[in-house]
Amino acid sequence: MLIHPSLIEKVSLDSREHNADVAADIKRSFAYVGPITVVAHEPSAPEVPVNNEMRLICRMSRPYWTSEGDGDQMWDAMRTWLEAKAYKVASTIANFNKSRSEAGHQTVDYDRVELDMKPYAFGIACVQGDELPDVVAVASRVRELLAQGVLPADMAGIEAPAAASLAEQVENACVQAEAETAAAAAADEGEPAQGEATEAQAAPVEAGEAEAASEGAAPAESEQPVENAGDAEDAEKDVPAGDKKPAELEAPARLKHASDNLASLDYTMWDVRLADGSVRTLDSVAGTWA
Repeated sequence: MLIHPSLIEKVSLDSREHNADVAADIKRSFAYVGPITVVAHEPSAPEVPVNNEMRLICRMSRPYWTSEGDGDQMWDAMRTWLEAKAYKVASTIANFNKSRSEAGHQTVDYDRVELDMKPYAFGIACVQGDELPDVVAVASRVRELLAQGVLPADMAGIEAPAAASLAEQVENACVQAEAETAAAAAADEGEPAQGEATEAQAAPVEAGEAEAASEGAAPAESEQPVENAGDAEDAEKDVPAGDKKPAELEAPARLKHASDNLASLDYTMWDVRLADGSVRTLDSVAGTWA
C-alpha cells in the first residue's frame, strides 16, 4: 500500500526581522523540503522579544489518530515520514543560518513551531540554539493519551509547555543568566588587570637594564643609515591588490528573542485547548489534569 503524506511549510517572521532578502532566501533553501510561504507579523508591543514561528502542515488522506481499521499501520507510516521530514527541516535551518552567518547576513532563529496534523494543532516552544523541538515525540504522546481516553477526541490542540510553566522557566533562566553575568563581573573586578602584577615586578629590573645599556648603546635612530627607509613602503606597493586579505564579514546585531537564555525546556505540562474554547493544563507524563 502506497501512502503519500504531504508537507506545507508556513514561516511567520517578526516584522522586525522580516525583509525581502531573508524571505527569498528562506524560500530558496526550504523549497526542496516542501511548498513554503513566508509572511510577516507585527509584535504585540515594541518592547517584547522577537518571536519567529514555523508552521508544519502535515496531511494524509487516511485516518491515523486511532487504532480503528488500519489506523496503527497508517500511524507507523506517518510517524516514519514525519521523522524524516523533521530531520530535513532541522538540517535546513542549521545550514541556512550557517551559510548566512558566514556571509555576514542576518540569521533566523525560530521561537515556536506549530505542528498542524488535522484535526489537531500542536504549538511547541523552541530552545535557544535548537533548530527544531521533538515534534514526533509530542505527536506520539498525544496519540497515546487519546487512546487512553485522557485527551478528548474533540480537542483542538495543545501548547507545550503550558503558558504558566513556560513563563516560570523563562523567569528562572533570566535570573540564572543575570546571576552568572554578575558573578563574572565580580570576578573581573577582584583580579588585577592582565599584566599589571608582572609589569610592577619587572619595573626595577628594567630600570637597571636600561641604565647599563645606555653606556654601550647603539647610535640613535636618527644616526642609522637611511638607504632602507623606504623599503617597507616599496614592499607594500609591490603587493598585488588581489593578495590583500578581505575584511571578515559580521552578521547584523541580533535582536532579543523569546527563546533567549533557554538552554533547555521541560515540556511536561501542556495547555490543552478544548472544543468549547476553554483551556486546561495537563501533566503529559502522568496523564493527569492539573
